[in-house]
Amino acid sequence: MSDASGIVGSFYDFNGLRQLRANAASDNAAATTRKAASEFEAAFMQIMLQTMKQASEPLKSDLLDDNSSAYFQDMFFNEMAHFIAARQSMGLGKWVEDSLTPQTPGQPD
Repeated sequence: MSDASGIVGSFYDFNGLRQLRANAASDNAAATTRKAASEFEAAFMQIMLQTMKQASEPLKSDLLDDNSSAYFQDMFFNEMAHFIAARQSMGLGKWVEDSLTPQTPGQPD
């Protein structure tokens, strides 16, 4: 079976999510767990970046504000969240992966 690293390109990619679910049921469960944990970390990072953006709204100037810059800024935050998750900078994805991986008796935690 193929590697699960490039399956889901977006949170709205339902075909990729269906393929990720099929890989979870197959023999490629470890790679699928890793990808799902990475997607969770990316979603968490995106929420955190959006919250930081909302917290800085009172400091914004109306001089350079328009809808197109907000749209591209949201796209940038989405890509930045995926980049941070891919580098495992925060370790949240690794923690989720370790939590979802079943431990066999006699194996250290």
